[in-house]
Amino acid sequence: MTGGAQHHYPTLDGMRGVAAIGVLVYHFGDLLPVPLFRAGYLAVDLFFCLSGFVIAHAYEARLRAGMTIGRFALIRLIRLWPLVALGVALGAAQAWLLPATADPALLAATAPVVILLNLLLLPSFVGDGPRLFPANPPHWSLFYEMAVNLAYAALSRRLSNRLLLLLILGGFALFCGGIATLGTANIGWARDQIPFGIGRVTCTFLSGVLLHRCRERLDAPRLAGCWWLALLLTAAALTLPVGSVLRPIFDAMFVLAGGPLLIWLAMAARPPQAALPVLSGLGRLSYPLYALHFPLYLAAAELASRFPSLRGLVAVTAMVIACGGALLLARLYDEPVRRRLTALFIISPQWGSRRPPP
Repeated sequence: MTGGAQHHYPTLDGMRGVAAIGVLVYHFGDLLPVPLFRAGYLAVDLFFCLSGFVIAHAYEARLRAGMTIGRFALIRLIRLWPLVALGVALGAAQAWLLPATADPALLAATAPVVILLNLLLLPSFVGDGPRLFPANPPHWSLFYEMAVNLAYAALSRRLSNRLLLLLILGGFALFCGGIATLGTANIGWARDQIPFGIGRVTCTFLSGVLLHRCRERLDAPRLAGCWWLALLLTAAALTLPVGSVLRPIFDAMFVLAGGPLLIWLAMAARPPQAALPVLSGLGRLSYPLYALHFPLYLAAAELASRFPSLRGLVAVTAMVIACGGALLLARLYDEPVRRRLTALFIISPQWGSRRPPP
């Protein structure tokens, strides 16, 4: 890579934040007067692809050098679980306080089992309703991400680039089968969609791994100043008004090629120093916003149903609160808890290492 390999890719942080905002606006779309981020669900595919790139960047060399799957799993669990736990708690509280908008599985006698499973980042197959994660529906993608992370860690030494490409194409074929079967590319979140969700995450996550392996050959110095274009195109891809006939084709092509191309553009970018605080802030916002916003949406939907004339104001206010709350909780809850868990389980003497994860 020109000028030496990057150890950090700030434009990828910014892209992740834009994608998380896309998911937020997509979920609030029925409360807004103007439809935006119509394809916000495709942000999940960007998240998966970004995860593949970042995990390969951070861990592939160490996994090949002998890092155990158990240690890798513990590091990833510490990264994800604090916000998973808080998101499930918020979802359960929302269902208790506002049962009219709650998932049916949270209103039945099996609700404690559902909440416990989701708290452990495991899908639920008890109770009524189609969702894998009734306590906080967006967490379905975190389950797939954790699963594909562990599968990658177990197989990383055997995954040649040729095998990666075959698995990417196989996952894409399975994903396209899901589109043909269900008539939508927004798949993987329901109980009857697990095979298609596996295809979706396999295709996108491994595309990110392959991008990382080929990063030096794909470097494009002429695109170094295009960090802003990567964010703009990300937002555009998630909000383009594609017609219903072309939508499945557009979505499929985005999963196979569009998302990886956006990440390639962000990977090649070298943002100026002045842009780094904005990109860092978007990166910090992304995960807590994604993990925690849905109970607030349900509460806003309930309030909007009582005051229809204020729907737009309620939605915008709730989204602002979601973004501000996500940044606040990242600083005051998620990051301190992860530091404490890392100190307790990763760098304590009884775990055999004094080096924290990156």
